[in-house]
Amino acid sequence: IPMPKNRFGFIKFMTLVLPSAWTGAKVVSRSGGAHFDKFYEAESSWMQKLIRYTLNYIDAIIVRADRSQYPFEPFVPTRKIWTVYLGLNMGMFDAALQRASKTGKSHVDVLYVGHISHAKGGIDLLDAVPQIVDKYSNTKFQFAGNLLKKERNITFIESPEDMEAAVYDRLEVLGDSVELLGIIEGDHKLDTFVAADIFVLPSYSEGFPFAV
Repeated sequence: IPMPKNRFGFIKFMTLVLPSAWTGAKVVSRSGGAHFDKFYEAESSWMQKLIRYTLNYIDAIIVRADRSQYPFEPFVPTRKIWTVYLGLNMGMFDAALQRASKTGKSHVDVLYVGHISHAKGGIDLLDAVPQIVDKYSNTKFQFAGNLLKKERNITFIESPEDMEAAVYDRLEVLGDSVELLGIIEGDHKLDTFVAADIFVLPSYSEGFPFAV
């Protein structure tokens, strides 16, 4: 069960963990990044008690690197914290490379993939587009991922502006130099990566992404 790092998500998490544990099932949770300690410290005393109570019933917590174990060490024995590294299929782009067009392009494609938000640097990148296009007019930007209405990253909550409105306000000015692709999957995702000339990852916070 993925380990959430916000109050609503953790309460939902409890409704899965506790009944399972009470009926004798082994419970394994996976933490996708850092900041669990920041989430815990920001909560009220009663919520902190619920967090500690719930973690007590978890049999194993999977993290992505040894350095990611420390947020859980005050709450669970180290023998319950397991490091499982990300695996990557090194041949995943082979078919997409074979499908790729060999014809030359008259423009440069810059690709951004991830939530379009402040924490991921998407808003900052949109702000940088006019400066880049002004100097390199043949540059096109593609944004793949969902547009968040509210910031979810704990280090950026709450951003002062409505992100959805902020993005669309910027798009009105940027015109056809920016294209929103939405969420891309499967062959479409691989083909988009292969077709891009530049990949940009401007995020302020990442939980061990495949992108790196």
